[in-house]
Amino acid sequence: MVTGTTSPSTRYERISVSPASCSIKSEYVIASHAFKPQYKCINYIPTWEQRKLGELGFAQSGIGFPDAEQGGAEGTPFFKVSDMNTPGNEYELAASKNYVTAEQIARMGWHPLNQVPAIFFAKVGAAVMLNRKRLVNEPFLLDNNTMAFSMDSSLLDTQFGQSLFERLDLTSLIQVGALPSFNSSDVESISVSLPSTMDEQRQIGQYLCNLNTLITLHQRKRESRIIRVRSFIWLAGDISGIGVSAYQPEKRRPYDRRQHQRRNVVLRLLRAMDQRIQGRCNS
Repeated sequence: MVTGTTSPSTRYERISVSPASCSIKSEYVIASHAFKPQYKCINYIPTWEQRKLGELGFAQSGIGFPDAEQGGAEGTPFFKVSDMNTPGNEYELAASKNYVTAEQIARMGWHPLNQVPAIFFAKVGAAVMLNRKRLVNEPFLLDNNTMAFSMDSSLLDTQFGQSLFERLDLTSLIQVGALPSFNSSDVESISVSLPSTMDEQRQIGQYLCNLNTLITLHQRKRESRIIRVRSFIWLAGDISGIGVSAYQPEKRRPYDRRQHQRRNVVLRLLRAMDQRIQGRCNS
């Protein structure tokens, strides 16, 4: 279809293309001038939806957790801020330091959060400034220093929702007071952008999840190598007669010139080895 000309020798054609295998519509503008074809491709990517978090789920604050009820090893997990520091809970809260039984729940009148998956985070105190979030995939209870956002699984993919929360700065919601804090309505009023289709959310979420897994594996590998190297260095120090005195001056033996010279030589070699290995681990 000819849409217009700017000179007798110039012609512009506008063609709308929508391949069955692609959801993105492309418009190709083909310009031919003086028998020298020039091609220009303009791709229009559909904009993501703008939604309030309150449209994609709900935020719920925690409840008081008396000391007398803490310390259980079986039942429903009762998460606290400190559980985010537990090894293995870096991305998902898989273990808790406190569990409560059905008898405790009934006696105390507690109501576990059954609509999961949910994102767990601190809502009051200094922990808010750390801006940490964790995924929870099983019914749970949470103490009054924390909050959880329960996702609507029909509107928000789990892995995409977690990555979405990771880039939210919850510290911007902090209210002025004796302690930094925010409430559930503040969280639900946050505007976010997301794909309109669940399929696209799943693809993005899976990609980011795989990336996080790869990063974690590399971090663990690096930490393991550093531990092995430093263990070797300490062992080498013991064999050379230096022992811990090389790294802990307060435990040095009485001054001996030959021992001092030998210690300095070996110490320089060990430190150079440590730095070289650390450089390889960081690369």
